[in-house]
Amino acid sequence: MVILSLLIALLVFADKNTNSNVQESTINNENPKSENLDDLSIQQLTEIRDKDIDQNLEYLKAFGANSIQDLQDRKDDILNSDLGLVAFINKNYNNLTEKDKLIKQIKLTEYLNSKKDIIDPSGDYFNLVNQDYQLSEYLLQNGKDSDTISYENLKFLINNLEDVSNFIDYDIKDVIEHIDPSIKTSLSQDQKSSLNNELKKIYLDDNVNIEIKNKIKALQGYTND
Repeated sequence: MVILSLLIALLVFADKNTNSNVQESTINNENPKSENLDDLSIQQLTEIRDKDIDQNLEYLKAFGANSIQDLQDRKDDILNSDLGLVAFINKNYNNLTEKDKLIKQIKLTEYLNSKKDIIDPSGDYFNLVNQDYQLSEYLLQNGKDSDTISYENLKFLINNLEDVSNFIDYDIKDVIEHIDPSIKTSLSQDQKSSLNNELKKIYLDDNVNIEIKNKIKALQGYTND
């Protein structure tokens, strides 16, 4: 009887553990983000994007935007204004399919959510976000963290400018302006000097693309080699 009781207890425990794993697996499978975005329909992608935007709107509540109307107005601006997310993607990636445009919208929004950066559909906001996102992706694909303004990552970007220029889909000039040490308040004076020296090495390197050299020259104000 004792042995039988132990066997029954073990079977019940195993069954509960199996059910728990099945439930966990089911929960994970219900989350479309765990799937390849390319495999989803336009409707599914639209739902993911809208949920991501709703998540971002939650950050507004800390600044007093608590009314449903305030949040709805902001969401409407993000989706429908001339300076909003959809307009930015349509304008800059008009050669993409509707699905690929939605995937870009999702990736940008999820990047902002990972930083808890409140979406601001005005001015040059999405253009700058897109530039930063691509640099972040470049760093991650090269085994770095996603911080685009840390000393180590800025140094890495400076020493790989030609490779970066092949990775991004915007002007390398904007990358060089981004890595300008003089505007980074988080860096010490020694770190700024070190990065400026790295930039000068790249500028003086005869093997570096002349376009990159000229843009470094313009940024640093070099008058001669």
